[in-house]
Amino acid sequence: MSKPVEKNWDQAMHILRWMYKNKDQGIEYSSQGNQKLTAFYDSSFNPDPKDSKCHYGWVIYLCGGPIAWGSHKHNHVSPAVMHAEYCTVRPLGDCIIWMRKLCTELGFSEFCDEPVPTHGDNDMATGLIRENRHTPANRMILREFHLVQQYCRDGYIDPLRVNTKRNPSDLLTKAVTEVDWNRTIDELRGLSPIDYVTLASDPDSASLSIELSPSSLLAVKDCPPSFANAVKGLPDTEMSISRFMYNLLNSSDD
Repeated sequence: MSKPVEKNWDQAMHILRWMYKNKDQGIEYSSQGNQKLTAFYDSSFNPDPKDSKCHYGWVIYLCGGPIAWGSHKHNHVSPAVMHAEYCTVRPLGDCIIWMRKLCTELGFSEFCDEPVPTHGDNDMATGLIRENRHTPANRMILREFHLVQQYCRDGYIDPLRVNTKRNPSDLLTKAVTEVDWNRTIDELRGLSPIDYVTLASDPDSASLSIELSPSSLLAVKDCPPSFANAVKGLPDTEMSISRFMYNLLNSSDD
């Protein structure tokens, strides 16, 4: 900004106009909101054409509204989306540790007496945090980012899955469509409660919930039509994996 040009002036005026137009808006909190720290994180995989680095974001909720958040560019180039997402958990995890200590020192330890649910939409990143899955695709990740695995083992964070369309931190990583913005902005500001029960499902379609039963069978629930046809006529909608896949491939939606 040492040598601003007319384009910079226009951008500054754009920000001021937006702030004036939305001066009556803000963040809301509620006693009916979540009473435990809850976190979301995300990273785009749209590298900056100037330096090939991606943007990431995260947010921590308490009492229905955000109490800490971040939106930054990675300090490194990410070769894959899993790498970008996994490395996002490190700064989020650091803030969670700090928030847990702060709550405890203030006498509100009940807000953080459990592992903080940490929601991300990349299953490979979640699996690497939980199970330390080393593969040729992730062996280049710098050691400093693996500290999140220690956070998980020590019970500070609990990595969980969230559907991309239900992830409020998605707005902190990139420009999104108007539909995605309208769906998520109220949740990001605490104006609309987050439905934690359905976080892993797609809000725009019927969801498939597959659970591993003690008898190593698949239990299929809330299926779209093609899956419903696959399990039609079977007792308790349970079957072997091979039978399920055979029925699915040979079924068609009505």
